Amino acid sequence: MSMYFLFLLQPKTSLILLLFTLFRIQGDASSPAAVAGSVSAGPLAGMEFAYIPSGSFMMGLFSSDEAQHRVDIHAFEMMTTEVTQRMWEEVTGSDIRYQCQLIDSDWTPAGEGPDYPMHLISWFECQEFIEELNDLDSLFTYRIPSEAEWEYACRAGSSTQYYWGNSGAETTMKRYCWFSGNANENHWTSPHAAEGGSQPVGTREPNGWGLYDMSGNVYEWCEDNYHSNYSGAPVDGSAWLDEDYNVTRVIRGGDWINCADDCRSASRSFHGDDTQSLSWGFRVARSAK
Repeated sequence: MSMYFLFLLQPKTSLILLLFTLFRIQGDASSPAAVAGSVSAGPLAGMEFAYIPSGSFMMGLFSSDEAQHRVDIHAFEMMTTEVTQRMWEEVTGSDIRYQCQLIDSDWTPAGEGPDYPMHLISWFECQEFIEELNDLDSLFTYRIPSEAEWEYACRAGSSTQYYWGNSGAETTMKRYCWFSGNANENHWTSPHAAEGGSQPVGTREPNGWGLYDMSGNVYEWCEDNYHSNYSGAPVDGSAWLDEDYNVTRVIRGGDWINCADDCRSASRSFHGDDTQSLSWGFRVARSAK
């Protein structure tokens, strides 16, 4: 029996049924991606992406190089964790020990294991990894997030110093991130990790959109060239790229070496795009094609 015929026979009942059906269809069309923090699988084992909704926010916080400005962000997805050593090896065929040897034969990893963040990788090497991801999945475009996207995702709707609030107390910091107080043997206080260095991803509490280690563990490369302040920065969430050659790139989030101040949501630093460090890694963003 058609919906139209049923409506003619029982108008009140059929109207309710019709509205319910339309609501269910709309809910199916927007779920799960339309809900902030909803998680979808990536192309690699253990790789998951959280939905980051569109919106506007005030980027930066207080200090001269972080002067606040309004930015509008289009919806996208962000990896829930930093790229792990397991993921790196699956895509590139090389491991963290091999990466050490490429740089200095005397170096050893600052945290080693399949669930530890990949580090000792340059911005260019991250781009090579992402090229491989794009070959694996034709439904999405994978990329390093812009600096604005990174901060927006980190804040998860917050406007405080950190995504959990304004407290930089060690007892609070240790709940959410690996930093100098619990992962750097030169500075830590109890309780702390068994060994200094980066730590397995996803072992601290996440932010409001289900993203882990946005503060601490390893710094994360962003797409943008570094600028000393936000004067002239894009306001649409896109990466700020120079027409002239600029070899510096933004890194965000602080790392296991850093103090609390460097782990703030607005804190920023930079390095040359061909350099590597024991405390620099990355995570991946993606958008549907």
